[in-house]
Amino acid sequence: MSLGIRALMSLPSPPEGGARFVAMLRAINVGGRNRLSMRVLADLATGLGHREVVTHLQSGNVVFVPAVPSEEEISRELASRLSELGLSKVDVMVRSGDEMATVARANPLGGDPQGWHVTFLAEPPDPARLAALDPLTGAPDRLLVAGRDAYLSCAGRYSDSVLTNSFLERRLGVRATTRNWATVTRLAELARAPASIRVVPGSGAPKGPRQPGPCRGG
Repeated sequence: MSLGIRALMSLPSPPEGGARFVAMLRAINVGGRNRLSMRVLADLATGLGHREVVTHLQSGNVVFVPAVPSEEEISRELASRLSELGLSKVDVMVRSGDEMATVARANPLGGDPQGWHVTFLAEPPDPARLAALDPLTGAPDRLLVAGRDAYLSCAGRYSDSVLTNSFLERRLGVRATTRNWATVTRLAELARAPASIRVVPGSGAPKGPRQPGPCRGG
């Protein structure tokens, strides 16, 4: 398989249905800045009318049944509430459960999953900016951009890669947040959890059948 950067207009469309959404926060609990507990995040989501709220890890991931099935509105309202708490420049990337399932199934780069990451973009990048990237940038790491999702396969550590979240934001001109593969697959699992799982509002902890332990993620 060739090295470097490739682009697709999109991956196959996700199936219809699926009630849960996933919101992923950018720049939360990184380097001591923008500190936010997941309990507070769960309370914010519950206060906006979202139901069955579950958080995952400390990097700002929350899964819920939305009050309104609008990614744009969910993102805007969460970002506004976070700003009211004094957090700066927190962008919220929202995906439906079906979209997360499609991302988790895609695996378009192959190789060792230990090196896989997905950068979730706020919107599809300008094709001209994407085309302007040198295809060999970051080699031997490989990047494939499909719509609003950028799949990264790192030969070594993500922290040593050129193709970081900041790099992609600068070059593509869109806001983004990155999660490792363990986090992506766990969020996809939570987004398709059975409706019988109950969540105590604000707890961020699922109630009901015992769930698998959390995967570490970014």
